[in-house]
Amino acid sequence: DRAVADGINAAGDVVGASRLERGAATLHATLWRDGEALDLGTLGGDGSVARDINNAGVIAGAAIATAVRY
Repeated sequence: DRAVADGINAAGDVVGASRLERGAATLHATLWRDGEALDLGTLGGDGSVARDINNAGVIAGAAIATAVRY
């Protein structure tokens, strides 16, 4: 499917977004570390992306919020 890398730190940790399940409709923020992909979730929304990671391992990104009706 699809994966996009957006940031890397000195330890070689890579962040971005991917469809971790074949055929998934949305992208999830993803951390690749030691050859493993970790789904960082969506904060309850429809999708997310990790944009950067610093040398302390702090990740910055964004989530797409689900529409709420009142």
